[in-house]
Amino acid sequence: MIVALEVRRCSYCRVERPASDFNKCKSKNSGRQSYCKACKAEYARQWRKRHPKRAKESKRRYLRRHPERPRMYMQKHYRDSPEMAQAKAVVGYALAVGKIIKPPRCTVCGKGGRVEGHHISYQRHHRLAVFWLCSMCHAIAHRLGGFI
Repeated sequence: MIVALEVRRCSYCRVERPASDFNKCKSKNSGRQSYCKACKAEYARQWRKRHPKRAKESKRRYLRRHPERPRMYMQKHYRDSPEMAQAKAVVGYALAVGKIIKPPRCTVCGKGGRVEGHHISYQRHHRLAVFWLCSMCHAIAHRLGGFI
């Protein structure tokens, strides 16, 4: 038996893709959006870059309406990686008792303000080996799969 896959053409990139590459949309006759998921994500990224204030307010409204979402995400994240949760708890305790001190600036770019702890490894003997990074450097470190 041969199964025919539904194929659609993205209105933006003009590439033919399987229907599963398009988000669902109840208002469309086809039941799918006209942009593929990759193009829609790129469009949203560009929109947020062009309209930072509106994007920030939109995110705030969403979080006000759904206050449980970040908590649910973190609970699942910690459940899926308990060694990371343990490492975070160990660093939190060490900060509280004064065993380690959080610097006021990012150790990579020197930017002041809020700094976040980046673990090289979540293994037991590396849990207190933390680099203090600003959110931008921290995101880059995770994208690179380690330290900058």
